[in-house]
Amino acid sequence: MRARLSLRVRYDAPALQCRRVLRILPLPSLAIESQNLSISPLPTSHDEHLDRFGNRVLQLRHARIESEFSLALDIQAPANTTLPPLQRSGLADWKLPSRAVTFPPEFIPIAREFRALPLTKRAEKLNTYVFDSLQYISQTTPRPLNATDIWTQKRGTCADFAHVLLALGRMSGLPARYVAGFGPAPGALHAWVEFGIEGHWHGFDPTHGRRAEGLYLPVATGRDFYDCAPHQGSFRGGSAHLTLHCELK
Repeated sequence: MRARLSLRVRYDAPALQCRRVLRILPLPSLAIESQNLSISPLPTSHDEHLDRFGNRVLQLRHARIESEFSLALDIQAPANTTLPPLQRSGLADWKLPSRAVTFPPEFIPIAREFRALPLTKRAEKLNTYVFDSLQYISQTTPRPLNATDIWTQKRGTCADFAHVLLALGRMSGLPARYVAGFGPAPGALHAWVEFGIEGHWHGFDPTHGRRAEGLYLPVATGRDFYDCAPHQGSFRGGSAHLTLHCELK
């Protein structure tokens, strides 16, 4: 597989004291054949570390950017067929509500109905249920809604689909985590869900109503979008406009 990502930020005035936090690099557990990263302008300083969920976090600092920041990432990786192991430590993170994964009262009877099914069948049926219940919208938003608000409006982005599935999965007794990464369609980074079943994480894509197998390359996992946001940061100056595009072939 070959994954490409381009990120560009345009500033309407010189940007000072820029600090950028990126979660766009492949998970350290994945086998990567090659990885090329180009950044312009070069940062004043940078570092990389793992966060509490094991995601690679790249921090960039620029003293000054005149008008534009750009980044290009090119990754070559074999198709991943190994299921990630489910660690018993920290299971509470995958069972409880979080900032975007709320537990609305309307979900209680739905979760109770699916809870009677065997684990794998439960995950499959929940994934199909969310796919059938929500309308997909492609436009991105500054931040995703929580599961309660998404269920009220019955439509959302891939991150919104994932948050509803996470809520229903956790409420029905399945450990569930949010996954961000390269998906089967070009555009922004994709979002899907992994359920902890029989000692391993199994991926499900509620936006497409199928298993997350084949053309999927994860870059971050967490409780919800806010643990996996691809780009965060701050600067002093005017306003900024960000564009991000990625594809996986």
